[in-house]
Amino acid sequence: MPSKRENELQNYVTIVFWPLTFLMIVSSALIAAFGIPTDIKQQTIHTVVTKPVERFEIVLGRFLGYSLLMSAVLLVLTTLCLGYVLRIGAGINPDAAAESLKAREPVYGRLAFQRVGNAYTAEEYSVEVAREDSALNVGREWDYHKYIRA
Repeated sequence: MPSKRENELQNYVTIVFWPLTFLMIVSSALIAAFGIPTDIKQQTIHTVVTKPVERFEIVLGRFLGYSLLMSAVLLVLTTLCLGYVLRIGAGINPDAAAESLKAREPVYGRLAFQRVGNAYTAEEYSVEVAREDSALNVGREWDYHKYIRA
C-alpha cells in the first residue's frame, strides 16, 4: 500500500523507533533479570555483601549502574538511527520533507450551508441558507469555536 508523500519522513522515523524500542526493552529486562542471580552463582556478590552496605544500596547501585549503561547504549543507538534517518531523508522529495516537518496551519474561510429539497428525486434542488445562529451563545463551546464565522 503506497503512503502519502508527506508521510515519508514519518515512516522512516517509525521504522527506526519501534525496533529500537523493542531492543532497549528486551536488553534492559535481560540485564536486570540476570545481573544479581549471576553474581550469586559466580559468588562475586560475597565480596560486596561482606562490606558494611545495606541490601537496598546494592540493589540501588545495580539499578543506577544499569540505567547509566542503558543510557549510554541509547545515546549510541540514537546517534546511529539519526544518521540513518538523515541519510535516507536526503533522498526524500524536498516538498514532502517540508510538509511532514511543518506544523499544521488552520485554514479560515466562509462556511456555507445548503438545504436540499426533493432529495433523491428528479426534481432535487439545493438552496444556500444563511446562518441564523451566529449570535446564539451555546456555552463554553461557542467561546472556544468563536473564530469560526459565516
